[in-house]
Amino acid sequence: MPVIQTESEHKPPVNGSYFARVNPEDGGCLLEKYSEKYHDFGCALLANLFASEGQPGKVIEVKAQRRTGKLNFVTCMRQTLEKHYGDKPVGMGGTFVIQKGKVKTHIMVRACGCVMACMCGM
Repeated sequence: MPVIQTESEHKPPVNGSYFARVNPEDGGCLLEKYSEKYHDFGCALLANLFASEGQPGKVIEVKAQRRTGKLNFVTCMRQTLEKHYGDKPVGMGGTFVIQKGKVKTHIMVRACGCVMACMCGM
């Protein structure tokens, strides 16, 4: 997920993004800080972006312990917002904080059109 603070009058741009990739040695997950490997702000192929002015605003805190149905967390959030706001445009961005347990996520495998499931222990 890109985490980029844009340049302003008093501050240079900061790329605080992390990325996950498949470890070629054992097939496990590697989580790396983008700025430790690269020194740019570009993105290619695919990106989930949320832009804001960084001003204080309303916050939604969601606490979850386990899946209770067939839908994933993001789909549940999207459908809940759709039910509440209907056709009104809504933007939502944020961070997932995993305090314990495991998360099932996906990453794009290099040079492959398929999506690979990856179990990352947190």
